[in-house]
Amino acid sequence: CNTKYEHPLACSSKAIKNYQPQDIYDYLKKHYIPQNTIIGFAGDITVERAEELVAKYFLSHLLNENAKPKQRENVSAIKPASSQSHVKKDTEQQHVALAIPVCNQYHPDRHALGILSLLLGGDMSSRLFINVREKLGLVYSIHAELETCDIGGNLKVVFSCTPQNTQKVIDVVHREFATLLKEGITQEELNKYRNQLHISLLFDSEVTSRVNAAAVGTVAIHNRVITVEEKLKIIDALTVADINNVIKKYISTDNLITVVVGK
Repeated sequence: CNTKYEHPLACSSKAIKNYQPQDIYDYLKKHYIPQNTIIGFAGDITVERAEELVAKYFLSHLLNENAKPKQRENVSAIKPASSQSHVKKDTEQQHVALAIPVCNQYHPDRHALGILSLLLGGDMSSRLFINVREKLGLVYSIHAELETCDIGGNLKVVFSCTPQNTQKVIDVVHREFATLLKEGITQEELNKYRNQLHISLLFDSEVTSRVNAAAVGTVAIHNRVITVEEKLKIIDALTVADINNVIKKYISTDNLITVVVGK
């Protein structure tokens, strides 16, 4: 699958060595421009005062016309063939990531997938932490995380362990996937991780910098501010069936990407 999703974020070492000051300047001039700027305010400030500050410090640099919203669309999950990669490094432990392709950051499935990632490996009472660390003692830490962007996303499980335990942990992860596909999740689990998301969102709403970052972020991604109240309503509307549907839709070892870094 030839997409930008496969390109290294930091570019190649050869390209970096060949960069000249003019290359950096040209990049800034192309991308760091008024049309791409979002100015956000949060905290003890009125709309009127915010407008005064924008007029004083930014208005002369901005365009006289409203920027056109970027067109966003739902993109089907990238589905590469199952693959395994082992990067040799002289490390005491092997560092492993198991990734499953999922939807992009605009698709409604992302909400249910967020709950699923918490259930799999979001905290010390998650399924993988209990079954891999607490019961078997194979790792010190294991977690799952959801990453989404414009053209796709992934749900991945990340852990480190001694080389002799790597395959054992991978086998347990595969069994957990199989159990999810067979049995799904319970209402009790949904309630637990829905409450966890509630607490996280409400806590963030008490931190001014996080309120501002969230507002600016949703404007950049969705062309509008998505409030905490709206996010809570979306989470509250999720059902067990919603989570089980994304499990059946995305969880599969047929397109699982396995990367091992270490001896």
